[in-house]
Amino acid sequence: MPWAAVKKAIFNYGPTFNNRSWCRPEELTLLLNDKDAYNSFLHSLDEVKRLDMISAELEKSTIYESKKNLAKESEIAELKTQCMIIKNTELADTKEKFEEVDKRYMEVQANSSPSAFLQELQVAANEVDEDSENLH
Repeated sequence: MPWAAVKKAIFNYGPTFNNRSWCRPEELTLLLNDKDAYNSFLHSLDEVKRLDMISAELEKSTIYESKKNLAKESEIAELKTQCMIIKNTELADTKEKFEEVDKRYMEVQANSSPSAFLQELQVAANEVDEDSENLH
């Protein structure tokens, strides 16, 4: 039952005690002294019946929703497991790609240093010198 209907059922009632035949002093004394008579009278009132009905419906609704939630527990656990597997797989793939790119970067950086350029120039100069001597 939606909350608006519950509020309407609780707060939208008219005067209760239109029939005043129960107001005799001996009946009031009985209600004060006998708990069972009091409960019987209380639960015979339309408003209390309505509240009892609303309470029962809310209890049924809560039990139904709780059962639905419990039924979904295994599905949620399975989805969590799948998420962890996907996350770990993607993390491993990304880490591997990063390490490859980082290795390539280090190789390029090592070959691009001034000392590497100087060494390449010396090798090239030596080759040119050898070629020159071979020509003479």
